Amino acid sequence: MGIKEDADLFRIRSQWKMDKMLCQCGKAISDVVYPCPTEGTIIGQEDYEVLCRTFVEQTNSFFDAVQQSQRAEWLDEHFGNEYPQKTKNGDVVPDIFNLHMAPRSLCIADCKNCGRLWIQTSPGKNEYRSFLPDNTGYSRVLALKGNTAADE
Repeated sequence: MGIKEDADLFRIRSQWKMDKMLCQCGKAISDVVYPCPTEGTIIGQEDYEVLCRTFVEQTNSFFDAVQQSQRAEWLDEHFGNEYPQKTKNGDVVPDIFNLHMAPRSLCIADCKNCGRLWIQTSPGKNEYRSFLPDNTGYSRVLALKGNTAADE
């Protein structure tokens, strides 16, 4: 994948990105590295159902367009004319997912210092609400692979 393609994927993923903020405990929370072990996404069950249905419909629509030699038109319609036309079909699929995930989900970040969770107040808005756990310490809530001794 080339630089232009990487930039376009970054543009799609960054629709819900916070970059950096200061936690109430005084430590910085940053997600400038992707993927980031302290950032995740929350989606409610109703929105998840809509996401799944829409993703399947749009993916089928994309592959129908490919079969009908309408690929370029489909990409322009759904991603804009700056989307790289040389992107492999299989690489378009996660972009379809991300396109429909962003407006239905909220970012969540956890502070490694105090364990406070920060949840975005609405999709696409750079505003977060914090939740402080009853237990002290950092428990890597968003890094499932780090929650077991076998993974460490």
